[in-house]
Amino acid sequence: MAKFIVTGGNRLKGTIAVNGSKNATLPILAASILAASECIIHEVPQLQDIITMSSVLETLGAKIKREGTTLIINTRDIYSWEVGENLMRQMRASNL
Repeated sequence: MAKFIVTGGNRLKGTIAVNGSKNATLPILAASILAASECIIHEVPQLQDIITMSSVLETLGAKIKREGTTLIINTRDIYSWEVGENLMRQMRASNL
């Protein structure tokens, strides 16, 4: 593992904001169907694959609400496990 050693007279301090990642968010969205309660995911990027995956979950019966960069997912009422081919073809990411 690489590391940086910073030398100098000033101590580093502060905070940074880390942007969400599509590659991290898509598996979390897929895993939300296993949750017994509501899932809240912060810093979700507004990308087409995320929108399509949200549509896939809604097709199955999930309720999804976006508030800024936060997704609130309720999968308690899923009633189907079949997704149409046309919807899945819209995904550029691999099918999870």
